[in-house]
Amino acid sequence: MPIIMRIAGALLLAYFISRVTLRLPNRWRRFQGLFYAHFLAWLICCLVIIAARLPLGVFSLRQTVILAAAQIVWLSVDQLRRNYPERYLARR
Repeated sequence: MPIIMRIAGALLLAYFISRVTLRLPNRWRRFQGLFYAHFLAWLICCLVIIAARLPLGVFSLRQTVILAAAQIVWLSVDQLRRNYPERYLARR
């Protein structure tokens, strides 16, 4: 059960921070722009986790790996959304 809660928390944190970074001005448009936005979101997530857990002495590197996996999930979802617009999916 604790691993499911960690994965769910990582997915939520990655989702909200990646939505913010996707709104930032980005001169790249295709996959490169998505990648940079999600990489920045991953860095911010890691900094938040480190700032919250390091003073308590409960930080582990595994937490950043879970955040990276969650960020890859949202990167994949955003890439699929970009490649398959809603109007294309509505016709099927």
